[in-house]
This record gives sequence, structure tokens and C-alpha cells, in this order.
Amino acid sequence: MAGTVATMTSHDIPFPNILVWGAVVVELGIGLCLMAGLLARAAALVLAAYTLALGLLFHAYWLAPAAEARFDRIIFFNHLSIIGGMLIVVAFGAGYYSLDALMQRRSERIPSAMRHSVAHL
Repeated sequence: MAGTVATMTSHDIPFPNILVWGAVVVELGIGLCLMAGLLARAAALVLAAYTLALGLLFHAYWLAPAAEARFDRIIFFNHLSIIGGMLIVVAFGAGYYSLDALMQRRSERIPSAMRHSVAHL
């Protein structure tokens, strides 16, 4: 985590000691939600925005010196491809074997009269 704080500091990110915890929550917490397919569309949208911010802040190859520009360009376009994958999940969902789909199938098995009585509790 010290390496992340150092990287954030070198890019003039304010409050890196605090924001590093936000990065941990997004990368681990929301990443696990996406992996399990729990609230997958929302998780993918948050991760897409986060990945775009990372690419723009840390891998702006158009601002980098020539020696670093090649590496930053590769990483920046790698981030764009990851964003594309996230947007596919946003558009189509996590799939049949996700927790979202499992919860949807379970809610469809509950009779509608029972759903209405449970909603009023």
C-alpha cells in the first residue's frame, strides 16, 4: 500500500493516505461484487469510471516524456480495453451463473400473491 501512496503522491493526488483506502474498497470490494455477479451492472459501471480515471491520471502518455510515453500509451490503451469489457457487463449483465441471475430466478418462483404480502410487511 505504501507503493500506491507513493505513486499517488508523485502524481500530485491530494490526500493520498486517505484516498488509498478508497482504491482498496473499489478494487477489492467492487471487484469481488463483479466477480460474483452481485450488482454486476452497477459494479462494472463504477469500475469502468474508476479505470478511466486511473488511465487519465496515471497514464496520460500525451503528457509524458518520450522515454516514458511508450509504456504509458500501452497501459492507457490496456485500460481502455478493460473499460470496454466493463461496458459489456453494464449492457448485458453478468450472465446466467451470476448471483444477480440466481436472485432473479428465485424471485420469479415466488407466487405473486406471496410477493405482495411480503412487500407489505
